[in-house]
Amino acid sequence: MKTMLIAILLSLNLNQVSASSLNSFFLNADKFFKTYVVDGQVDYASVKASPKLIDELVDAIGKADLNGISESKQKAFYINAYNILIIKAVSDHFPVKSPLDIEGIFNQKEHLVEGIPVTLSKLENEIIRPRYRDARTHFALVCAAQGCPPLLSRAYNESNVEDLLKEQTHRVVHSDTFVELAADGNSVSLSKLFEWYKEDYLVNGKADIIAFINIYRKDDLPKGLQINFKEYNWNLNSIE
Repeated sequence: MKTMLIAILLSLNLNQVSASSLNSFFLNADKFFKTYVVDGQVDYASVKASPKLIDELVDAIGKADLNGISESKQKAFYINAYNILIIKAVSDHFPVKSPLDIEGIFNQKEHLVEGIPVTLSKLENEIIRPRYRDARTHFALVCAAQGCPPLLSRAYNESNVEDLLKEQTHRVVHSDTFVELAADGNSVSLSKLFEWYKEDYLVNGKADIIAFINIYRKDDLPKGLQINFKEYNWNLNSIE
């Protein structure tokens, strides 16, 4: 009985330590994005020159324990983790003109997430996408390129993740960079994000990509539009 009680107390203490560490991660992530992200662009030079904070965040991502926390908090953690890890990968190789200049940045280089080595591609496509089935995360995961939605100057957390995903999606569908209606009103040019992840936008009874986009637009795009896809801009999202 005494042994069981000790085990329970130890377990409770470990859970408290885990929760405290995770809360510190969200606070430090918020500090990081507020310091190094301006108008959606990243100050990679300063991150590289002063790596202490990002190194602490990367370490926290590797040691994180998400057992017993809410789905919203998990989702926020993974979004922040992806954005921090890609900034770390780019800053380690900076200066570069594009994330694609870094060999294997998405599919080969592994990072520790919850103690497990994963690539950025695996984090996105084998954890975030299938687990949450939320197409809006494509507008929160920023691939370090200008073709991605602009990175926020704040961290996602349990209380704001839903609102921020809505806001990001609203920005994207009202931006000509991602959704550009032709002057004649007969066609629309969309970001490659809508082509690469097409199946993600067709869930919950949506018949096509336009139906998904119109959920978040003030003025609906008309039906029957010819859909074209823009060339993706892989230039680095770096502060000049």
